[in-house]
Amino acid sequence: MEIQEYNATESGLADIAKRMKDVVYDVTTASGMQTAKLDRRELITLRVNLEATRKELKAPALARSKAIDGEAKRIETRIRELEEPIDAQIKKEEQRIEDAKQEIILAKREKVRLILERIERIKSVPDRIGHQTAEKIAEAMKIMEDTPIDTESFGEHLEEAQAAYAESMDILKQTYDLRVKEETEAAESEAQRLADIEEDRIKREAAQKILDEEAEKLRLEREAFQKEKDDAQKLIDEAQAVEDEKKRIADAEAAEKARLKAIEDDKACKDAEKAKKAAERKARVAEAKCVSATEAFQKIIELIDAKTPSCEEKLDEIQVIAEANI
Repeated sequence: MEIQEYNATESGLADIAKRMKDVVYDVTTASGMQTAKLDRRELITLRVNLEATRKELKAPALARSKAIDGEAKRIETRIRELEEPIDAQIKKEEQRIEDAKQEIILAKREKVRLILERIERIKSVPDRIGHQTAEKIAEAMKIMEDTPIDTESFGEHLEEAQAAYAESMDILKQTYDLRVKEETEAAESEAQRLADIEEDRIKREAAQKILDEEAEKLRLEREAFQKEKDDAQKLIDEAQAVEDEKKRIADAEAAEKARLKAIEDDKACKDAEKAKKAAERKARVAEAKCVSATEAFQKIIELIDAKTPSCEEKLDEIQVIAEANI
């Protein structure tokens, strides 16, 4: 389809194509880069002019198209105002019917599920009860016997329920018989075990009684021996106490004698010392005897003036001079 308004652009494009198609520009040089940029600008200008022409040509068509769409939308809205209430009523009823169908389906599924669950419970009775006592197994069998297995309870799954019931009851009966036998044997074994324990207890008590009697006899003998030993030790301790007391008295007497002798010896020593000192003093007094009182006085003066002996010794010497010349 030819658009006359585009002919000028088409003509210009043909001319440009002749000049620029498959041209390789030497953009590594300044002149080559400048030529490439000028040619690119020419093409951009041509393209921009084409777009402007397109928008100018299309503007009236766009306005018409927009008006057509708007009017159609307005009319459609009026149609929908009439259509949608009717559609809503139809869909509501269809949904109600569908919901009712689903409820029936779900109720049927739930019923089937419960039936199958009951059948599984019947099948599982031997596993759940089989390890328990014979009494518990009998109770489970009684419950199963009282459970109705009929069309009202199991519907189309009746045969499956009857098969599960028959199989479980058969297993329970076998298990019950086995458990009765085991429990009987266990009871007999337990009775024998208790009898053995009782017999062993009686034997152990008899043996323990003998051991207790022997232990009591040995205890009495040990007590008698210990008493004899204690009595003997008591006599030994008493004799030792007498000897210790004698030794204590003898040691005390010896100590007293030694003390008295020490006192006497000390007294004798002191008396001897005293006699010796008296003799020495007498000799000193005799030696200190002066011809006259003046001489005696002169000795005392000299003694006082002397640097030695000590004051105590000077006083003693003065007393000797005085005693000798009085």
